[in-house]
Amino acid sequence: IYKIWYIFQFKKKSNFYPGYYLAAGEVLTVTAKTPIDNWQIRIGCHSDNIAGKADWPRYPRVTKQVKLTGAQTSVTSPFGGLIYLVSSGSKGNITVELTNVVEAPFFDLNSDSSRWNPNAPAPVAEIQGKFLTMSLPSSSIRNLVDPAALARYWDRILEQDHALRGNLCFFDKDSN
Repeated sequence: IYKIWYIFQFKKKSNFYPGYYLAAGEVLTVTAKTPIDNWQIRIGCHSDNIAGKADWPRYPRVTKQVKLTGAQTSVTSPFGGLIYLVSSGSKGNITVELTNVVEAPFFDLNSDSSRWNPNAPAPVAEIQGKFLTMSLPSSSIRNLVDPAALARYWDRILEQDHALRGNLCFFDKDSN
């Protein structure tokens, strides 16, 4: 369990994933060292709601998203999950401390400072390419030596899909 500081630079509305996980039922404390106007914290990578479906293969809503308020915000989730900071869409920086988090296997093809620890203890891993983010069980990546090759492979598939449909990929992760 860690206590980490993170600085995010942003230019548009986006989700920022610092590479950490909140265990089910635990309390995450977010301490802001800069103004946090219109920022939210989301626990869990699946933000869809399947309550309207006839069959539920899982609980209808497994994420929790709350607005950051004041200098310190605490949040918990009965399911736990990967931790995301959701920006307001305005430009600037935010500096936050996340307390009571667990390191997750994480790789970002677009980051020079991306770290890869396939043995990080969280049960969910995240691999980010240019066009795709994969959230998957950590057990499935424990022996993955080259996450960059996997991310590039799936980016090529998405580029080919767009080419077959006659349009271009307009995703621009570099503009965050």
